[in-house]
Amino acid sequence: MFSKTLKISMLSAAITTLAACGGGGGGSDSAAPGYKGNTVNGVAVDFYLKDALISFSNPNCAPIRTNDQGQFSFTTTANCQDSEMVISSGIDLGTGLPFTGRLQLKNTNFNQATQLAVTPLTTLEKHLVDAGQQALLPRILQNLGMSDVPQDLSSFNPVTDANAQTAAAVFALQQLVNKIEDHLESLQTNGTSAFAADQAAQIAFLAVIDVVKEQPLFNDSAVSFDENTLDAVLIEAFSVAEKQLQAQDPDTMIPASLISDIAADSVKLSTLLDTLVQQGGDGEQLLSELQKPENQAVLEEILQPPAEIITQPIYGNFSVANYSVMDLKNSSQLQPIELDLKEIDTVLEFNFGIQNTQKALQDNFRLGFSIQAQTNDRTETLDVILDEVQVTFDKTGRIETASINKDTLLTVTSSLNFPIPGTSASTSYASFELPRAFSISNNRTISLSQLLNSDQRLKSAYDTYKGNLVSGNSLRANIFVAPTNYQIDANLGLEVSTMTIRDINFSAPSIAAYFKLK
Repeated sequence: MFSKTLKISMLSAAITTLAACGGGGGGSDSAAPGYKGNTVNGVAVDFYLKDALISFSNPNCAPIRTNDQGQFSFTTTANCQDSEMVISSGIDLGTGLPFTGRLQLKNTNFNQATQLAVTPLTTLEKHLVDAGQQALLPRILQNLGMSDVPQDLSSFNPVTDANAQTAAAVFALQQLVNKIEDHLESLQTNGTSAFAADQAAQIAFLAVIDVVKEQPLFNDSAVSFDENTLDAVLIEAFSVAEKQLQAQDPDTMIPASLISDIAADSVKLSTLLDTLVQQGGDGEQLLSELQKPENQAVLEEILQPPAEIITQPIYGNFSVANYSVMDLKNSSQLQPIELDLKEIDTVLEFNFGIQNTQKALQDNFRLGFSIQAQTNDRTETLDVILDEVQVTFDKTGRIETASINKDTLLTVTSSLNFPIPGTSASTSYASFELPRAFSISNNRTISLSQLLNSDQRLKSAYDTYKGNLVSGNSLRANIFVAPTNYQIDANLGLEVSTMTIRDINFSAPSIAAYFKLK
């Protein structure tokens, strides 16, 4: 990701010259003892990529790195005479930032091409070849404003062989693709990246190809993006990505805001480039201008890395007694949240919503509540475990209903003995299947107190517990939530903990809150 503070492992600052041999396939130079090898020199351009890793599709070609000027050199062997190339990582000398994209070169005969420039244009050509659409290259180059570049793209260095406008257009194209790739790689499903780097690159370049074959990417005589074309490329890329994700999980969504965010950054970049291009000159002069501190600062702001983006529906916005997760986390024994004794029922009420959805959803939860009340050296407890609660959410992700089916197991225990309704006996423990269905939603809130007040056995335990609470009591409430279908946002920082009622152990993400009754 883009960040000057990102730690990059620099394996070499000087040009690395390696004999690309061995590495699999059973080949060795002994297969052709008369072969002398051919030296290939090249450069990685976006602008130049310092200390970038060069990998080959031919396993007999050993990986190498570029030097401080983005140059590389290697010698062919009997088994490494042709290959595709991928250039990744390193530092972009034009931006001063880590390079997060991928420059590529189609399969090339290294005995015939001894001077190579691997650039965004060779990458574009590689994706056209892979898609069987190489015939579209002249039209796409024309719509990029580059119809005068040579037919052999691997011999064209946009920095040394082009004017400032063409060099800027090549750079702007790569930064647009980088933005798409970075955001695709930031998408998270089930805690892992949804797209690998090669998948993201393919989606990004195919979107460019699909749109730019029909319309120009830049405005006439400028490097500013045509905003209609820019939007079309972004919509195409993220629509394809979303379809691929939804083939695995129909509930997956990519936030629409990504398109507007990337478009805004891309327009800022092209505005900067267009201003610099108006000064004239060639690609080398443009590179010098971009390297000025004031322009480096602008680039760093524009090319900020995306944060991880959860694409699946995910739980967030938890609250207990109308207090947010942050409020609850900030509470402690020394700094409790003050709560009126008459509001004690709200401690058993909590709320949350689903993010990343535009349709109604349903999920099942196992819930647990543990309340400890303390006055001086006396501690009274009330613990409840409810095996299943069915919650429906509307298309905005807010709780619509919460209910418990008949025969759902509920277990309750208390440090206090409570009367057993209809008998003269009392107990401190009860575990039974509910005799009927219950609704426990109250104004889009899950209310366990509503359940406790709806059944005589539960009400007896709850009333007995509440009857022993007085002003000045300190309360610690722990809420345990275990959803079935969707995950809880890890950014909420809910830690998994365990509550136990006799032989029942319940481990789940939980949150603790401290209250003081007044």
